[in-house]
Amino acid sequence: MTENGENPRNNFSGSAFEKAVVNELSIDAMSVTQSSLLGLEALTIDLVSPEDLKHLVHTPNLVSLSIMCYGDVELEELSKLKLLSTLTIKGANVENVDSLVGLRNLSNLDISNSGIGNFSGLRDLINLRSLRLRNCDIDDLDVLHRLKNLNVLNINENNVEDLRPLSDLGDLEILDIEGNEISNLEPLSSLRHLTWIHATRNSIGDLGPLTFLAKLESLNLGHNKVTNIDALSKITSLRWLGLAFNNIRDISSLNALPKLRYLDIEGDSFNQQSTRIHLPNLAAKGIDIFK
Repeated sequence: MTENGENPRNNFSGSAFEKAVVNELSIDAMSVTQSSLLGLEALTIDLVSPEDLKHLVHTPNLVSLSIMCYGDVELEELSKLKLLSTLTIKGANVENVDSLVGLRNLSNLDISNSGIGNFSGLRDLINLRSLRLRNCDIDDLDVLHRLKNLNVLNINENNVEDLRPLSDLGDLEILDIEGNEISNLEPLSSLRHLTWIHATRNSIGDLGPLTFLAKLESLNLGHNKVTNIDALSKITSLRWLGLAFNNIRDISSLNALPKLRYLDIEGDSFNQQSTRIHLPNLAAKGIDIFK
């Protein structure tokens, strides 16, 4: 019951919000109380309608919220969730993300598969550590240049060509840029904490900028325009390497990678020496080779 004696369930009976609360608390709908709502720290709501978001006023102590949307959604109600640290929004059409700016505890944000008219509000979410913007029709990363606390960034399946706005994100460790229009990796040369890069399905040819990444352990460059991989011999930290469906002929430089344990070279056409000598040598070192 609320302070005025009203059962809070009267406001959202039969809604997707009620279903989400019942699932999270593992109770029947009739057992939902104001106290149980105030105790909720995590919630997942499917088929969100604008009305469902208004009901979030009953759960002000949420730390984690995931909402699956279908159509236009306004995010103003989320601005009241001051304790929120993890937010996932998928399938939404939203005008902007300005309502999230006041969420000072927000450290993990995923708004993948959404249509967002204006991304500029992202530049003020300076406490973010993880940001996922998969398939959001993005072609410009300028709004990200202030997010210097980011450890994880996923921008795959967009229209990005220029990575220069990422060059100052020195804390980045995990970067997913699959399925864009990227050819120049030079902006990544300053990101010395990167350990994992997924960059398949781009237009990458020059691997030189990656030689500065001394902590890089996993690199996937499948379906690019790579012909020469000599630069990779300098990244001795590599354990997992994907080079599938490029135009690589010579893999002798991979013999210089002491920690390599997995190699994907499917669809590449090697010269006779690589086939006769280098592949057996790599296999003899215990490297799992997919070809």
